[in-house]
Amino acid sequence: MIDKNNFSDCLTDKEQEREDLNASLSSSKTICQQEKAKASPRRIGTMTLGISLILLGSVLIVYLFHPFSLLNVIKISPVLLILLGIEILWQYFRNGGKNLRYDFGGTLFCIFITVISLGLSAFYPIYMQFGPANWKVERQVEQQIYNEIYNLVPQNSPVIFLEVNANLNSASPAQSEFELKDLTPADHISLYFHFSNQDNAHTFARNVRSLLDSISTLNYENLSVTVSAPYHGGEFTLSLYDRFQLHMTVDQLQQMVSDSQHMDDENPNVEIERAEAIGES
Repeated sequence: MIDKNNFSDCLTDKEQEREDLNASLSSSKTICQQEKAKASPRRIGTMTLGISLILLGSVLIVYLFHPFSLLNVIKISPVLLILLGIEILWQYFRNGGKNLRYDFGGTLFCIFITVISLGLSAFYPIYMQFGPANWKVERQVEQQIYNEIYNLVPQNSPVIFLEVNANLNSASPAQSEFELKDLTPADHISLYFHFSNQDNAHTFARNVRSLLDSISTLNYENLSVTVSAPYHGGEFTLSLYDRFQLHMTVDQLQQMVSDSQHMDDENPNVEIERAEAIGES
């Protein structure tokens, strides 16, 4: 007969072995899970992508109900780079600099964010300076100056044509109104007058001096004036670029005309180059 005590001891030993085996398997499984969790790479860019989509959706919703200039959003586009940098630092310190990597999609997204942010940030000032919005402001200022000069020039003046060119560096295209009193030395105003036929250089110089006196009340700190007029032998031209020249006497202006004609006689291509330059401007 089998000894009951020995049989009971045998069963106890087997149960103990089974418990030890289960404990060992459970411990191994836990260790494997921990190692797997530690070895799992941390992807960079996911959080930034999520936040960017939320911001973009919010901006579009606001725009649909309350339209505004989307160009203003471009100003804050570098915030995307800041968010990406925060995510990189956060993941780095959280994981001790380990298991960080960019997958293919994340890498492309980071490059996309960098290019778009830098591109839009560079595009905004260029658009503000040379875009249609800035042209609109300059055309408005040019029209204001034209009207002001038209009221100043006497009716008996030989002026038959006037062109105003405003190069504004202080005006913002976002401004709804821009007054002439807001002009600064950074803004350049160019006036191009064309006279009717002139008898001689002295008459031309005298009419130029009379014209300059009539517009002397203009308070433009950065002003240039060009006056041209045909005569029987060609065309008189005077280009005045600073305040000293704008205050020249009739004799000084006539001397400038004579010097200009002398240079044109020595170089007959000057008139052609001048005409091409005016055409390009």
